[in-house]
Amino acid sequence: MRKRHILLSVLLRACLKITFRQMCVILWQNPNAGGVAGCVEQIRAGYTAKVGTRFTAADGGNEFQARSRTVTKGWGCKMRFIGITGGIGAGKSEILHYIGQHCRCEIYLADEVAHLVKQPGSRAYRELVQLLGQDVTAADGQIDRAAMADKIFAKPELLEQVNEIIHPAVKEFLLERLEHAKKAGTAELFFVEAALLIECGYLALVDEMWYIYADKEIRRDRLRSARGYSEEKISQIMSRQLSEEMFRKNCDFVIDNSGSLENTYRQIDRRLAPFLRPAMAQAASADWAGTHEQACRPK
Repeated sequence: MRKRHILLSVLLRACLKITFRQMCVILWQNPNAGGVAGCVEQIRAGYTAKVGTRFTAADGGNEFQARSRTVTKGWGCKMRFIGITGGIGAGKSEILHYIGQHCRCEIYLADEVAHLVKQPGSRAYRELVQLLGQDVTAADGQIDRAAMADKIFAKPELLEQVNEIIHPAVKEFLLERLEHAKKAGTAELFFVEAALLIECGYLALVDEMWYIYADKEIRRDRLRSARGYSEEKISQIMSRQLSEEMFRKNCDFVIDNSGSLENTYRQIDRRLAPFLRPAMAQAASADWAGTHEQACRPK
């Protein structure tokens, strides 16, 4: 029996081209795999995570297509593409800052990418100027954000046309960067952040979608203190975003960022442990075990 397990272990390592430590992480993530042989079949087949079906947004009646996707778990697999979404004030930027400090990854903010793709000389730039007029450009040739906003405010129907130019350009940019990162092999994770990832069809692109949650009143407090937003402005922005129910229905993982940052960081570490180097995975697992043990002690 022992010889058989050794042989299967060798075959697993040879077929999947992974180290013994990486194999241990995969087996740890598949406790019901039925031994090494069963684990091989699960890893080859992957597993399917159901992410909603089809839903209607409460504010506009627009339909978005969610999907099922196959995800292979375990360190040493392909680089993972993770979407970070959530309502305004949930703390997405702070979470990405932490991830950027502790993981080998590339992080892109969709709003910043949207600015990059409409630089002079780009296809999006030419199409926007043709749509909105030459008077939306500043003296340096850049598209003036305020002038573009004024045009859209005066003619709201332009917003959809502007989005039809910018959103595909952002996706194209991100997919090019993703392919480049895969070929370079220097990153284990690839992140993109935006409040509208679900609405813009990113469920069809990412390996998994994270919902950054925070209590609504906590979000309001953050926006008032950090950005100086009025209650009216906060309410207007929140009313245009997806409900908590829709975020949860269409995301694979929820991070509760209502409490301390330490608690948020532990949630991130536990989620990312299977996809990082074994040393980092072990550290995250040990941190969780210590926290769990402390929480279970009699008081």
